[in-house]
Amino acid sequence: MSNLYEITGKLKKIHDELETTGGLLTVELEKMLDDCTLAFKDKAENIGRWMLNIDGKVESLDKEIIRLAERKKAAENLKNRLKEYVKVSMEAAEIDKLDFPTFTLAIQKNPPSVEIWNEKAIPARFITIVPEQKQIDKKAVLAALKAGEKIEGATLLNEKTHLRQR
Repeated sequence: MSNLYEITGKLKKIHDELETTGGLLTVELEKMLDDCTLAFKDKAENIGRWMLNIDGKVESLDKEIIRLAERKKAAENLKNRLKEYVKVSMEAAEIDKLDFPTFTLAIQKNPPSVEIWNEKAIPARFITIVPEQKQIDKKAVLAALKAGEKIEGATLLNEKTHLRQR
């Protein structure tokens, strides 16, 4: 059984033979052409079916990723609620630390942080200017090029191809 590359190579040889004979299609060349064309079509169809199968798997995996992310978020939320519940209870009972055989629970102070309540009052030496970020709107450039406008530094490409499966 041949793969698409081998079949394509055979089709190229038949094409080259037809060019050397001035387009004379012999019975042998016709049979070889029919065999290659059918084989190529069958291979492409089977690969197309395989791609559809893969599309289904990708969709299923995307749904599973979303489902697992939701479960992860729910577990994280539950852990945070339980953590806050134990902290509030320990603070109310004035208990700073609980030791257990496999873990310890302790209330600790957070590292120092700052709250800015009036940005205008902060001295200039604490202010950093972040330069704005430029980004080219490729969709607008494409639309302008399609409309016939000449844009320095941009070219309209029409040579690229892709395989579409419907």
